[in-house]
Amino acid sequence: RVLEAPDDDQARRVYGDHLSERGDPRGEFIALQCALAELPTGAPEREALLAKDAALRSAHEESWLAALGLDAVTVKWERGFLAEATVLATAVVRLPRGVFEREPLRALRVVDATRDHAELIAAHPALDRLRSLTFTNASGRPERALGPEGAAALLESRHLRALTALA
Repeated sequence: RVLEAPDDDQARRVYGDHLSERGDPRGEFIALQCALAELPTGAPEREALLAKDAALRSAHEESWLAALGLDAVTVKWERGFLAEATVLATAVVRLPRGVFEREPLRALRVVDATRDHAELIAAHPALDRLRSLTFTNASGRPERALGPEGAAALLESRHLRALTALA
């Protein structure tokens, strides 16, 4: 249900309760992040919840990402689920479909993609739920660029039809 209706916090909470009943700390993380999302910025209880959020991520994020097979540089969690990830271009071509079958990942930032990477990304069936795809160049080397062929492959991809933002 979370994948079908990613904005439905009730579905997230039900899944979080299910995990908590089984002793999975991800359930507590989902409940905590849903609670944080509802609190106003200046709420007095926010600091304690943010500290608990940081402690849970510190203790479990690596194993949560490993279970997904995701080799990410950075990630952003929203209401207990993976919402954004930054990956090296070499990792995105190995991106497991399971990430998209278990998480409502909507934004992907790819670092140092070349035309060849863009063509592989465009053919990757796991990217069909993405809303935002961004390419950045961390190397500073001008030859590491998508080029017109890479951009055309992305624009023509049947796996990227849900995109609303491409940068």
